[in-house]
Amino acid sequence: MSNNFNDNFDLKIIKPLNKLQRSINKNVMIRLKNDIEYRGKMTNVDAYMNVILNDAEEYADGTLSANYGKVVIRGNNVLFINIKPDILM
Repeated sequence: MSNNFNDNFDLKIIKPLNKLQRSINKNVMIRLKNDIEYRGKMTNVDAYMNVILNDAEEYADGTLSANYGKVVIRGNNVLFINIKPDILM
């Protein structure tokens, strides 16, 4: 029996920034550290994970609180980004 982890699994390493850059023009949900969520189409992301969303909607406590055309979200405020083409918009 091998003790090498890679012998048992075929791992594919995916870098988060590369995944985000390949997900341009997809619908995303972004949760901020203050528990506010934004949903929209991610049109750009940079090396600091600053994100631009088009047709953005803001949700507070799961309730739609505002509609925006374009939103710029600073990367240091982001808790996580959920990339899903099937997010209900």
